[in-house]
Amino acid sequence: LKRLGLLICQCPQQPDPPSGRLHSAPIAAARQWSVRFLNTMAGGMEQARFKGMLESLQQTDPDIDHIVTYSKFVVVYLLQQDGANPGWQKANIDGPVYLVRRRTLPRYQFLVKNRFSTNDLLDNLHPEWALDCQ
Repeated sequence: LKRLGLLICQCPQQPDPPSGRLHSAPIAAARQWSVRFLNTMAGGMEQARFKGMLESLQQTDPDIDHIVTYSKFVVVYLLQQDGANPGWQKANIDGPVYLVRRRTLPRYQFLVKNRFSTNDLLDNLHPEWALDCQ
């Protein structure tokens, strides 16, 4: 069983696991994923900035037609359940996270654009994903 965790931080200068001042909410996916979000999804963004982000994503995938929501910074963790040190381990992927809508199938995707390499995290949303807010 493989699980994935994301920490969505309020400011990009804090890539480490959250301190007590950040609020977390785990999301478990039926496809053996678990995603931890922090309450920082952006609400009102400026039109020009939003358009620039969309155009940047469309350079990689021209079928993206809308950014549903995003957060400026996440850190990806994998849940290791086996071995001597089970727990969340950094996956060397961090940067902005996007929930995007596409013109073609798969209609919705979850994308973390890695700041340090081209090793992005991309997954399709699935109706069997479950949300567990704590």
